Amino acid sequence: LINHDENKVLAVVGHNASNASMAGIDLYQGNMVMISPTSFAMDYDKIQSGRKDNENFIYAMAYPIRNLVEKIVNKITHEAGNEPINVLFCYDSTAYDQEILKKHFKDITKAAKSRITMHSETGECDFHHPNKNILANVAKEKVTHLFLAPHVNTVADSIYMMKQDAEVAEKEARGKLKLFSSPTLYTADTLLSGRNYANGLIMATFWHPDANESSKNFYDKAQQANQIDNEFNITWRTALAYDATTVITNGLAALHKEGKFPSRKELQRAIAVQAPFRGVSGTIDFNKENGERKIESDHSISLVEVVKEDNHYKFKLIPDNLKQETAEKH
Repeated sequence: LINHDENKVLAVVGHNASNASMAGIDLYQGNMVMISPTSFAMDYDKIQSGRKDNENFIYAMAYPIRNLVEKIVNKITHEAGNEPINVLFCYDSTAYDQEILKKHFKDITKAAKSRITMHSETGECDFHHPNKNILANVAKEKVTHLFLAPHVNTVADSIYMMKQDAEVAEKEARGKLKLFSSPTLYTADTLLSGRNYANGLIMATFWHPDANESSKNFYDKAQQANQIDNEFNITWRTALAYDATTVITNGLAALHKEGKFPSRKELQRAIAVQAPFRGVSGTIDFNKENGERKIESDHSISLVEVVKEDNHYKFKLIPDNLKQETAEKH
């Protein structure tokens, strides 16, 4: 966002990945508002300690990653019933967000004394250091689930792993592994390239068009505005980017109403005192000390599944979320 009078950037909506957002903390803090729509593993302690004059300039639209992991761990446990759960967790060690996601996954399963074990017999599954034979002995080693946590640059590697698992399963006459992933795989490539290999993949996400009426309305308007004929290009990233932009425009509107010049400092102060409001992705409310978004309830994060309907693949909201929302309204 640029102030044309001064030819100066007032605020930034970004960055796409947590690595980039984290690298910019020292640049933004105390200087310019940055609201990341899609970075879901921010170092909030570092953000808070880096403040100058107790003023925070950095915010994240994605809900805290621990809440996301708790949601999906509960789903894995619930789906398995009384069966043992042995998860092969594949991630990108160069991606800060996926590394933190893995850490939370380990911590939550240990703290809850769940039946989930992290498979390690064949070594670590790291997209940055690929082991092409890691799926070769999953039946012998009693692996039951495959969790994929790629960086945006290694989405294709995740799709390849799903394909490899399907091929090995057919060869060994066994069922495919239960598929779960981080929200990074909520992308057109998963549907268009993954197709049947990705069928049944479950992930937690920060927004879905069928979560409520306002989300559906936003989805329809986004399609019309961009002349998009398919659902693939409107994702949780779209909704959170819209909400991040709204936070900034609300701040500018407040300054205009007060007759103040929209400088970087004034915009930061206007955003810092904003009251919570309802956005496309839910209530927008931040911890003013470090920019972490406050979560409303367990239903703020949705679970979706890749399914085939009408001869094409889509991300379908898991019905439990629809029932919960209906119950909340009554």
